[in-house]
Amino acid sequence: MPDFGSGTNQLVDAYGDFKFAPAYKLRGGKFKVPIGLERLQSDAIANFVEIGLPSNLLPNRDVGFQFSGDVLKESVNYSIGIFNGAADNASVDADTNNDKDMVAHVFTHPFKNFGLESLKGFGIGLGGSYGHKEGSTLLTYRSTGQATIFSYNNAIADGEHIRVSPQAYFYKGSLGLIAEYALSEQKLSRRATDSTVVRDTVDNSAWQITGNYVLTGELASFKGITPRNNFDLEKGTWGALEAVGRYGHLDIDDSIFTNGFATLGSSVSEADAWGVGLNWYPHKNARLSLNFEQTV
Repeated sequence: MPDFGSGTNQLVDAYGDFKFAPAYKLRGGKFKVPIGLERLQSDAIANFVEIGLPSNLLPNRDVGFQFSGDVLKESVNYSIGIFNGAADNASVDADTNNDKDMVAHVFTHPFKNFGLESLKGFGIGLGGSYGHKEGSTLLTYRSTGQATIFSYNNAIADGEHIRVSPQAYFYKGSLGLIAEYALSEQKLSRRATDSTVVRDTVDNSAWQITGNYVLTGELASFKGITPRNNFDLEKGTWGALEAVGRYGHLDIDDSIFTNGFATLGSSVSEADAWGVGLNWYPHKNARLSLNFEQTV
């Protein structure tokens, strides 16, 4: 999948899959790192045009290999992989150091194969990564409206990096809810004006809750919406219409500012974001979206 936006040329996704069996699949190349739930949902069917605050603390795309599959009558999906090691909110092609990131993700539908019909749309999971980064550049964090709200000041990655992301969703009829939390713990360093080196371990966290409701009665799903009737003026059908809402919070570790890794003059210490939107699906392969986002 290439991208030619903003006057640049980049290869967003490029990978190959080999399927031994439903429970054992191998993927290699550049693709989404399996940690965050929002990242793993296809961009074409996500509730909002832009991602929320928790994805700032998780990697985007990276180069590596992963084993994945569905087990226990497809009630559990797992992914285990090794990647070059992308920084928070980063998508990279090149390896910046010799260390690798070990990544794992598991998502289960505990009631899928049982008689509790009302809970079959419930899923819960956990993603995480462990690695070391030495001298890696740290990217900025963005609001849901894509404004830069946090950036590091002469700080570099300098050691252990751990991410954890518990997540869940629930779908029932036309209603859907997604909840996600992200924690990024990383060792940083910077060289002070007197040539001393300042080091510390920082913890940044974020969470969000997203809801969607299909106003035209179609079933809501993590895998997208299929209109009951496609848009057709002659037949008087209009496709599917969906209302969406989201609220999220980002918390930056106070020690980042006390140690001079960032300054309050140009970066936030906390952010609250909310958004609402309408999605119109004239066809299952087309969507028109209108979003309003605000971050405080």
